Amino acid sequence: LYEWEQKHPSYFVKDTVSLTTLDGYYWIRLAKSYDNITDKNTPDIYRGYPDHPYSYGMESHNLLVFLINKMAKFVGNYYYAGAYLVIILSSLFMIPLFLYLNQIGSFSTAIVSAILTTFGYSYLYRTFVGRVDTDCMNLFFPFMMTYIIYLIPKLDGFKKYLFAILLGITAYLFMWWYYYPGFLIAYLGVLIFYLLIKREKFSSILFVSILFIIFANPKYFIYGFDNIK
Repeated sequence: LYEWEQKHPSYFVKDTVSLTTLDGYYWIRLAKSYDNITDKNTPDIYRGYPDHPYSYGMESHNLLVFLINKMAKFVGNYYYAGAYLVIILSSLFMIPLFLYLNQIGSFSTAIVSAILTTFGYSYLYRTFVGRVDTDCMNLFFPFMMTYIIYLIPKLDGFKKYLFAILLGITAYLFMWWYYYPGFLIAYLGVLIFYLLIKREKFSSILFVSILFIIFANPKYFIYGFDNIK
């Protein structure tokens, strides 16, 4: 951000920022159009231009698009909104990762892992300033779901089912963010297997699994099998 301010002509063309991924322009274009899109079946005439201008629908339902649109109303610039979001959101995964590793009794490992992961080359490259893309939260949701699954058999009574609902809501947000429902089939399998080896009652496993599916949205699990195929 300091470089942008000091060398403005090198990174801006009028109000357009030189982003570090071409996909960033796609998401920002959708964020600009978000308030005017009322029909989810609206064709995206630019995405397939010029050969297939009506082959794609507008992905306005994406959570990243929604967040850029809302933040832009505060900062007054869609490109800055996207850049700020990447800076904030790309660090959030460290919270569930730290909590998970600390919970299993390894505080020092939790600290080191959080730091090493965020500076790992692949993740650092995919979360550069200006790389406005869904990469910036694709560690947070899997780590958060893993942490919640780990906690469920440790809880009693109502809390167990409350966290099953929380798992479903996290999964729903994950699909809103990055729509690959095959992931949820894998997580459902891990959830059931983990509860089995923890010797949970069958009725408890069934109820937790049902709550997870309902709050994540059952259609995602139906579509998940086709996604895996």
